Order: sequence, then structure tokens, then C-alpha cells
Amino acid sequence: MTIIPVLQLPFHLRKDLSKPLGVLYVSDNTISGFKVDYSVGDVVSRNQISEYRVVDNRVMRTRREIEKKDFCDIHVVNPPGTISLNTLTFLNTRFFKNICIIGEEDLVVLGIGRDRSVTTAYGQPRVGVVLYKTDPVYIVNIIKTFKPTLIVYNNNHVDLIERCESIV
Repeated sequence: MTIIPVLQLPFHLRKDLSKPLGVLYVSDNTISGFKVDYSVGDVVSRNQISEYRVVDNRVMRTRREIEKKDFCDIHVVNPPGTISLNTLTFLNTRFFKNICIIGEEDLVVLGIGRDRSVTTAYGQPRVGVVLYKTDPVYIVNIIKTFKPTLIVYNNNHVDLIERCESIV
């Protein structure tokens, strides 16, 4: 059993954060070739030119092996609906180019832009790709509303988590 400190998405922000943070490029075909600092999501990371890539081996919540087995520089646990402090730490180091998330990478987009302005690409499910020039002040103000929580993580499966009492 491992206890993981996380910042949990408040329920009232779920709808707002499902909207694109930047410019949404809509297409029925694969969108590729954007040059960005970060890409988040398996399909987006495979099709864009990025210095840093964050994937979770899932496409629209369905397990898929998109990348080669030796693709990951590091595996980080990031439970659904959260940003783990481990994820924030590894993003901050900028040492690992290919981060594989055990859990869900959706909210990692917010962790990327909190300390400096970078260009990020991420997928908007069933629609297209979002290109976003991060605004650190905006991102920090959003993250400040997340609830600090502890997650108990068992047996290398994020879907076997239990919420602990809030640490705040």
C-alpha cells in the first residue's frame, strides 16, 4: 500500500475544465505536425512534435498500447480527477522527456503551465486537438481551488483507490 498526496479537482470545476483552455482545432482526420513544448495524451503525443510527452496508454478511457514498451522514462501514479504531487514534481524537474501516467493524465495539463509559459497540445475527445499557451497566473489560481487529499494506492491499480480524510 502506498499513500499518495494529491490535489483533487473540485466538483464545481468539472464542467468548466472540460472546455478547451486554448485554440481548438477540429477535424475528423488525424491532426498532426504542431510543434509544442508539451503534448498530453497518447494520440496527440504520437502525432505532434514535442519536447516533453505525457501519456497514460489509454485512448478515451480505453486501454491501448500506443507507444513502444521502452518509451517511458518514468512511470508516475496520477489517480483520475487529481494532480498528484509526484506528477507535479516530475514535471517541474524537466528531466524526464516521456512521462507515462498510471491512472489518468487529463489534469496534468494544468500542472504543466503553473511555473512558466509554455505551448501545450492536448486532445479534446471526439473533437480535435487543443493548442494552449499557458498562463501561469491563471493556472495557479485554478490549482489553488483543488482540495489537498491523500489517496491509498494498492496493487499497482489506480482503480483500486480509496479516498482518505482530507488533510486540510
